[in-house]
Amino acid sequence: MPQNTPKKGRHDRVPWEARDPRQILVHSTFGKMRGTHQRPAKEAEQYVARYERAKRGYCPEAAAEIVEECVDMRIVDLLIDALFEVNKPALIVCPCPGFNDGHDDPVVNPLPTNAIPAAFSALLAAELGCDVDADIIQIARPGRTVLNKFERYLWQPCYEGAVRSDRAYIIADDVCTNGGTLAMLRSHIVSQGGTVIAATTLGHTTGNSQSFPIERATLGVLMSAYGSGLQSLWREEIGHEPQCLTDGEGIGLAEWTRERVGRGTQERALQCLRDRFAEARGNASERARSGTAS
Repeated sequence: MPQNTPKKGRHDRVPWEARDPRQILVHSTFGKMRGTHQRPAKEAEQYVARYERAKRGYCPEAAAEIVEECVDMRIVDLLIDALFEVNKPALIVCPCPGFNDGHDDPVVNPLPTNAIPAAFSALLAAELGCDVDADIIQIARPGRTVLNKFERYLWQPCYEGAVRSDRAYIIADDVCTNGGTLAMLRSHIVSQGGTVIAATTLGHTTGNSQSFPIERATLGVLMSAYGSGLQSLWREEIGHEPQCLTDGEGIGLAEWTRERVGRGTQERALQCLRDRFAEARGNASERARSGTAS
């Protein structure tokens, strides 16, 4: 059985290091990936159908078309620049599912349905003249696409597989929400002595590159709201320090705190957070038992 499963929300992460990439480099918007950007509704229907075939029907041809249309060569140039700074050949790695371990996942989906990450990785490998990693796989697939913010904190992917110290890893995925999936993959690579020089996704809501490690200002907002008790609560609930969050995860927590907790005491804020985690755990587990995805 894998050491880290999504069952109880115990997720180790290696602390961020100065050499880690500071941004998730984003190529395009969700709208462009889906084919709805600047197209009339009737014309967009066929592009949305293509996206669904690639995302949920594992259609490599549809995925390759989407990737070709959405890759930004300016971002590829930034990846090349990152490679020039290290004396190692590149290796592209994406969050590739190996199997579903079945440990109380909120969504059980034993076979991968999304062909876009593989097509994206293949294009990047061709442009950079390198290989796509075949050793690292996801060993826990909690179906994060349908999970809400707090369920994503609790249910995270984990990975296994050999890491090469003589390669510079570039993490690639189809989309970025808060960066947690990429952070867990980065943590696996770094914990095994590997080097991650870049993280990139084909799409994001805004189409703009996103901060990867949690920013000092974001962490400051959280510590001000929750105090030092946030450290022990996050270790208890999630398994790592809040300093190991991505900036997207930290911003999401800060927004929820502002909207739902307000300006109460730190003790009240911590209790609200505990209650919210308990609610998220119960809701997702109930979906797992009932076999529903939403």
